[in-house]
Amino acid sequence: MDHVITKAQPCRRSADLSLCAVDGDVVILDRMRGYVHQLNATASHIWSACDGRHSVDEIAASLGASFTDPPQDLRDAVIRTLSEFEKLGLLVSPSLPDDTASEETS
Repeated sequence: MDHVITKAQPCRRSADLSLCAVDGDVVILDRMRGYVHQLNATASHIWSACDGRHSVDEIAASLGASFTDPPQDLRDAVIRTLSEFEKLGLLVSPSLPDDTASEETS
């Protein structure tokens, strides 16, 4: 079920994904769907904050420490990236119990 990503909504990674880092970027193996996703630096930063505790605004603010884009551009990039993650089935609803969130591995 798709829903609109909002500024206040925390997002969480799906538990059925395998993760690793390659040359500083996050690589996600989605065995259920048969896909491998390699994230760039911005998407990797956003992904690392998808723990169910950080809102879109908090993720955008953390990007500001690493990237020099204007705050509104960072917020827009976070919303676009989270929406793409959701379309790819990489995120779970923030309302699901915490035990479904994945732990990032290296």
